Amino acid sequence: MAVMVIDDGSAKNKSINAQEVESILDKKKIDFVIQFNSKNKGIEYALNAGLSFIQKKLQVSYIARLDCGDLIINNRFEKQFNYLETNPEVGLVGSYVRYFDNEETLFTLKLPVDHESIKKNMMLGVSFIHPAVMFRCEALDTIGHYPVDFKAAEDYAYFMLFVKKFKTANLPEVLTLVEYNTDGITSRNRRTQLKTRLRIIWKYRNYSFYFFVGVLKVLILLIIPKYIILKMKKVIYK
Repeated sequence: MAVMVIDDGSAKNKSINAQEVESILDKKKIDFVIQFNSKNKGIEYALNAGLSFIQKKLQVSYIARLDCGDLIINNRFEKQFNYLETNPEVGLVGSYVRYFDNEETLFTLKLPVDHESIKKNMMLGVSFIHPAVMFRCEALDTIGHYPVDFKAAEDYAYFMLFVKKFKTANLPEVLTLVEYNTDGITSRNRRTQLKTRLRIIWKYRNYSFYFFVGVLKVLILLIIPKYIILKMKKVIYK
């Protein structure tokens, strides 16, 4: 097992203390790799740099995502690993997630579990939460790396490729705690992300009921302020 961290050009005083992290992981007999980018190029480039390094340097079967500030619980990695081991046809597996802010639970997102439900739901919105997924390293030979032409929605575009090429699943259990940061990348780029999502839906259009509802949903979300969306999520996904 190996842990890889990508520092995408962070300020020096905010940079990762590599020696401290390496010391902790060394006690657990876990390899540690850190890659520092001299300039911040954007998340899609940082993700692809990590994938390239993993393919070239690390002998691993699975890749799991986690963002800074997020937490894994309930033996997430073990459960996702076991699921992929016993379901060789599945290329990517996620889970339910719980969003929090300053240790306060905001809402719990329960995503579709089986592949057919996931495939339909992809037109309505993301069926996986990015820092909660684990996927097969060998899948990269089929779908490649994250697309760089879908700004702020590279994960959505990538998941579309997974759903088209492989069977997918979500474990029906909260295995990841996701930090809801109003100043984070997702919040700051919300409108860009929604417009890009619309482009992705159009690229993979199938003119189904879900396609038309998905387009309408994005257009509505572009109008509604994000603070109202958060209030709605607290009610719907409590």
